[in-house]
Amino acid sequence: MNRAKMTAKVLVLVALGLFLVRMDAAEADLNFDLLVAALKGDVAAVKELTAKGAAINQSCGGLTPLIAAAANGHLEMTKHLLASGAKVNEKSEQGPTALMQAAVKGNVELVRLLIEHGADVNAKATYVWTELPLTGEDCVDLERLSAIEELCAREKCCMTALCVAANPKIAELLKQHGATE
Repeated sequence: MNRAKMTAKVLVLVALGLFLVRMDAAEADLNFDLLVAALKGDVAAVKELTAKGAAINQSCGGLTPLIAAAANGHLEMTKHLLASGAKVNEKSEQGPTALMQAAVKGNVELVRLLIEHGADVNAKATYVWTELPLTGEDCVDLERLSAIEELCAREKCCMTALCVAANPKIAELLKQHGATE
């Protein structure tokens, strides 16, 4: 193969690679925007972003749109996400589920909704966010979460929705659905 043909093929491959990287970056931007919209409870924005291809179950540092919505008590957003196929028990390896986030916030209606959609009342995590550490660049402050995970691993702590329930009504609801100490 002559040098000109080889150079042309290399340039085509480089251009294709740059295009694919840009597509990945655009997809990542859509998914981050979806996460932020869910966090804010902006159902219209979530509908628009999913129509453009944002992934309803995409996790950024263990935070999915459903977990973000539940953490901020957005009942209508949570209903919309569940109806759109959000996985109710999605979480990072050690992270919280949407149910844990709703329980720690004390939102009885949201806890009930998530249980009705099959939330695992005995799922375990080593931490539950009380503030969502969004950074924009990495989605979630992974360094902070790593420190929390390390502390919990050393202390052998394990959290469930029942363990973090903010009030007795939530604790009772969880127990009625099989949650154990």
